[in-house]
Amino acid sequence: MRVITDITRKDLVKFNLRFIASSSATYKLFLFVVIAVFGFLCWSKGFPDTSLDWKATLIGSIVGGVIAVFFNFFTCIISILMMSKKSNGILGKHEYELTQEGLIEKTIANESINKWEGIESIKVAGSNILIQISGYLYHIFPLRFFNSEEEFDAFKKQADNLLEQAHNKVIKSDS
Repeated sequence: MRVITDITRKDLVKFNLRFIASSSATYKLFLFVVIAVFGFLCWSKGFPDTSLDWKATLIGSIVGGVIAVFFNFFTCIISILMMSKKSNGILGKHEYELTQEGLIEKTIANESINKWEGIESIKVAGSNILIQISGYLYHIFPLRFFNSEEEFDAFKKQADNLLEQAHNKVIKSDS
């Protein structure tokens, strides 16, 4: 099965909004900053004595965590948008084909194959199919590049089947 997409900066922003909101790294960053700010406030001003001081310290720590998450988000989005170009194969036309061997991708910058054994997951997020190659590397398949929702669903189902077959083969060979 083949599909041709034309990825835009808007697609990348929408993907990252969804990804950052659901990423465990976001929550770990938040927790780390809350603890760090709390520790700093206790170190610099001493442990709070009153309930009002405790509330102020906790609220300050939480606000610090929220600011850090938003700063991280905007930094990530800006760097992604600045580095993404058609010439490096991130933006623009992507030709994909699902084969028994793997997910074949062609752009003006490269031609590659991701073998099913190396693909981590396939999921639907909003109106996109996301094929996760590794931690932060995804191929995005927006619904608008399919002729119908049925074609979108068929593509997802075929990708799921190929991934499952490959992962079952790996499990059997490990046994």
